[in-house]
Amino acid sequence: MVFERKILRKIFGTTYENGPWRIKTNQELDKLIKHRDIINFARVQRLGWYGHCKNARNKNGQSNTRLETHFKEANGENKDVLGG
Repeated sequence: MVFERKILRKIFGTTYENGPWRIKTNQELDKLIKHRDIINFARVQRLGWYGHCKNARNKNGQSNTRLETHFKEANGENKDVLGG
């Protein structure tokens, strides 16, 4: 649980309220993630980022097949895509 809070503090950053910058409290973090499970929240965010990257185009307007290959290999699917 400590590690997850540390990651959330990194994601949401610091707060400035009438004085010096400070880290967010556990209650503020809970409010930001709407009291959802931290692990599931991180998974949803990661899937959202994957969707964003998957739909992104490179400079030439082509789809990002290298990203798709990376995720397939990470999931154990289609190992021979890169000829290996």
